[in-house]
Amino acid sequence: MSCRFDLSLSTIHVSCFCALVAICLGEACLGQAWRALPQTERPPEKLRGVISRQRLAPPLRSTTATLSYSHDGRYLSLQDRAGIYVLSRDPLKVLGYIDAPNSYTARFSADSESIIMVSLALTYERRALQDGQILDSKALPIPNGCVDAQLSPDGGLLACYRPDFALGVLQLSTEEWIFSEKIYIPDPHLAIFPIPLDLDVPFAGAFGFTLSHDMSLLANRAVCALPMTFSPDGHTLIAGDNRGAVRVDTLGRKKTNLPSTIQKCMSGTVAMQDDTRALVIPRGKPTEPAIRSLRDGSFLATPNFKADSAHLATDARYALLYNADAQGARVFDLEDNLPLETPENVAVDVYGGELALANAIGELFLFRKGEHAPFASLSLRAEGLVPFGSAAVTPGLEKMAIAGDGEAGLFEIATGQRISRLPQFSAVNFTDSSSAFLLTPQRRPEPTWELEYLIDRVDAQGAVHASPLDKEATLAIVPQTIWHVDAVAAKASPAWTGGETLLRAGGPVFFEYSFESLAGRGLFLPRVDSVSSGRGARLPQGIGVPFHLRALDPASGRELWSRTFNGLPPIPFADPQGERLVLSWQAKSAGAWAATKHDRAARDAMKKAKLTDQDSFLEALDARTGKSLGGVLVQSGASPANFDWLFSVGQAIIFSRDSVRVHVYSMQDGQLKAKLVGIRPSANAQSNLLALDTGSGRLAIYDLNTADKLDEEIFPDPIVYTHFSADGQRLFVLTENQNASVLDMKGVGVAH
Repeated sequence: MSCRFDLSLSTIHVSCFCALVAICLGEACLGQAWRALPQTERPPEKLRGVISRQRLAPPLRSTTATLSYSHDGRYLSLQDRAGIYVLSRDPLKVLGYIDAPNSYTARFSADSESIIMVSLALTYERRALQDGQILDSKALPIPNGCVDAQLSPDGGLLACYRPDFALGVLQLSTEEWIFSEKIYIPDPHLAIFPIPLDLDVPFAGAFGFTLSHDMSLLANRAVCALPMTFSPDGHTLIAGDNRGAVRVDTLGRKKTNLPSTIQKCMSGTVAMQDDTRALVIPRGKPTEPAIRSLRDGSFLATPNFKADSAHLATDARYALLYNADAQGARVFDLEDNLPLETPENVAVDVYGGELALANAIGELFLFRKGEHAPFASLSLRAEGLVPFGSAAVTPGLEKMAIAGDGEAGLFEIATGQRISRLPQFSAVNFTDSSSAFLLTPQRRPEPTWELEYLIDRVDAQGAVHASPLDKEATLAIVPQTIWHVDAVAAKASPAWTGGETLLRAGGPVFFEYSFESLAGRGLFLPRVDSVSSGRGARLPQGIGVPFHLRALDPASGRELWSRTFNGLPPIPFADPQGERLVLSWQAKSAGAWAATKHDRAARDAMKKAKLTDQDSFLEALDARTGKSLGGVLVQSGASPANFDWLFSVGQAIIFSRDSVRVHVYSMQDGQLKAKLVGIRPSANAQSNLLALDTGSGRLAIYDLNTADKLDEEIFPDPIVYTHFSADGQRLFVLTENQNASVLDMKGVGVAH
């Protein structure tokens, strides 16, 4: 029996799931097993009426990965969005695997005896390479989080962009900030930043944008990658953008001058070969790479390649070149000014002229420079399911479409076999068991400090008019393509194009939201705190921005219904699994009162309540027609945007605000019916069942009307997705080890 180790930490709210304990799952790992640490045994498997149970074949793999040599060349790490393989080089074999979703790029220690990891939730862990033993683990003292972060090459330092535009360098051994300084100070009265609300998950979530004067809403989300780079020895850090950048001497713990010619390239590529020179590629200028001096910014050499971006390999003589329209990297020798032959890959690294390369089907190869055939190779088992942004099943649970990290497929559930590869998609809508429509991912610029806007004026309707401070920064949207999938013939073909606005899955429809202003199209701006406009006018707290919401037929793009919101608009929550949209209103707003017009119980509750700005009125709409189905008043001391997920089924409105505590309200009387604990919910109105993942492979089944617990299913590995059949009589469950099961829900709760 081999073991695997767990660093599975939630991205945002993690307080209930932060135990860094090694878990032996009883799976076969390749190569030498790491020693298991003391643990609590998993409960025995307990499943109701298994109709089918198969592992996805071939398994989904990540096409985004990082491959790194240790400093002495004896070890390798291959990290994707699911976890980390740790390997010895000679002989080439797997020493162990670490479950590490939602983590920054891991580093080998300076002595190449351990590996250091930091999760997005800012927990730290150091493990011995030979046996996987945890040598150190802790929560890092960064209370406001990091918008982006990076470990130094030896894992001893963490560079952290904090939400207040400060750059901090934390020494991990002592938990001391060796450097901390704001490198950009925006005007607090004029500057605003669009913050995306979408989280790209296959559950009911908010969509659109909100405005903020800082980056706090982006902390610990890994939504954007901000410019920062260490020198190979970790003695120098360069960070910032073309309006504010610093060079930090990490030994002297001080800031030093950065040439303006280097600073101008910060939005592109700046990769330090050592403390004196860097490879730079200006943003949007792939034909203009250069080696520049870090002392005065002068030209030292002109490499003969074209690339959108680049990183340096472990051996800094070699650059890893990337293009936006191609997978993997190409290797370029900066000393000889020549490219190296590089087979197709998802990740590559170079040490001492030796190339390590991983491909999309899980094969790892070692090549000597100048040789065409590898001298060592290894096939890697797909250990975990990469975090995926979209999934759906047919109404009868015959087929499933799932999009992983760069890979998407259509699978037959009963056999687990992939029927067809699919274009990468962000949403999928099954109209029936034989037909589906896919939505390609949203192609929008990543939010960075450059995407900042100046408030020009506020019009009589309360609309904010803003324009970019940096004219080169743009919010241009690449149109999304909708593909039709013939599930019988297993073929996909383009159907229509979404235009300039962003589309979001909403069960049987696609939702489009648009906002026309100088700041761009497709921004949903529900709330702005009190600021001054550029002309001295005051923008009162609570004033919102009008936006236009439309529901579109997935097959044709035809408009099914639309609503325009003036004044303070709601925040919409779409449910990819359900039939409804929920609007989260500020309870005191005119829109919230209008939403209670035909709901006497809700209006009476609003009249009796002492309302505050933090209260919400949640209105459920039929996704196909836009008809209001009712709503509930929620008074829980948080704003209308502060929901992790929110959806409606039957007479219930269900939501969570801290990831794990689930609230169930009834639209019949507006009362709170239950407070439960769980994540990744699914529900069905026909059977009145609610399924909640309660951790460690446990799935609790509740009566949706009474909130009584009816049953508990126990799986051998963590659950990642659930979905009821249309009639609610069966339940589909996908686990982390890519096992797809269908369970019989008939008679659930009956003693047997």
